[in-house]
Amino acid sequence: MIATMLPYSIAFIISWTGLLILWILLQLPMGPGSGLFLNR
Repeated sequence: MIATMLPYSIAFIISWTGLLILWILLQLPMGPGSGLFLNR
């Protein structure tokens, strides 16, 4: 079962990491109604 799910897990972590990098580059807020920004 682990061998079956491994490709999905790898694709999942790559896509979420890419989304996080895009979110940070666009300097979008980290949550709805929050003033928290990740500054460079």
